[in-house]
Amino acid sequence: MEKIIIKRMESEDEINGKGYVHYKSWHETYAGLIDADHLKKHTLEKCITIAHKWPDNILVAKDGETVWSLPA
Repeated sequence: MEKIIIKRMESEDEINGKGYVHYKSWHETYAGLIDADHLKKHTLEKCITIAHKWPDNILVAKDGETVWSLPA
C-alpha cells in the first residue's frame, strides 16, 4: 500500500475512477435490495458520464493510482 492522499478530482483517470467507485458501490450494496432490472440500467458507462457531468466539489482518495471517492 502506498501513501494515501486526498485531493480534488482533476484528471480524466480520477473522474473515471470516481465513476467506477459509484458503479461498483451500487452493485455491491443494492444487489438483492432493489429491482435487478433497475440495477442493470446502472451501468459503468452511465456512472462515468455522471462523474464527468458533476466533477466539482468531489474529493478523491488515491492509493498510488487507485481512486477512492469521497464527498467534498
